[in-house]
Amino acid sequence: MNKLKNSRVEKQLLIPFIFGILFILIVDIVGIRGMYALKNNSKVLFKDKFETLNTISNIQDNFSNIKIDLFKLVYQKNKIENDGYLENDIKSLLDLNNKQFEQYKNLTKGGEENKLVEVLKMDIELYSNDVEKTINSIKNNDYEKADSYFVQDVTPMSVGAEDTIKQIIDNLSVSSLKLDTTSNILFNNYLYGTISVTIIGLVASVLMGRRIVLSISK
Repeated sequence: MNKLKNSRVEKQLLIPFIFGILFILIVDIVGIRGMYALKNNSKVLFKDKFETLNTISNIQDNFSNIKIDLFKLVYQKNKIENDGYLENDIKSLLDLNNKQFEQYKNLTKGGEENKLVEVLKMDIELYSNDVEKTINSIKNNDYEKADSYFVQDVTPMSVGAEDTIKQIIDNLSVSSLKLDTTSNILFNNYLYGTISVTIIGLVASVLMGRRIVLSISK
């Protein structure tokens, strides 16, 4: 009789052990999934978005530097020996803008951002054409026409490109905020899930312990 009772007690003691293992496994799965989701969102937020912002900022700087070099070529009163350098610098910056635009295009995720990609592409093409027209006029010593191109074409196009870039940066800020909010919601959900599972496990353990104690005392 005692042997039978001991066997029954052992089985009852085994139940909490198995339950404990399952409980720990569930908590680990919930925690790991939560951390994995946060890791992916953090990667997008701090890597992809940062890389996109950095590329757009470089394009913006290129626009400004091209305009400064072109201004020197058009309006310098005394011709200096670095005309060739300025022209080469402008050409390099135009080429760099095209390369960085392709890099930015590959980083876009669709939606509203794709519309801005097309607008920026057109801005870069039109701006490049206006700059080249101005430089050609300078090479032909037609500074009056170069001045006209710079004032009526290059400058307004530069302002338009700045507006497009500002929209892109604003769009990035909004999407980053949404992604950050999503990360916080996911974190809270997994946190609450883990806490809930822990409470349920503790309550179940207490109830099972009481049941075993009552069973043994019989």
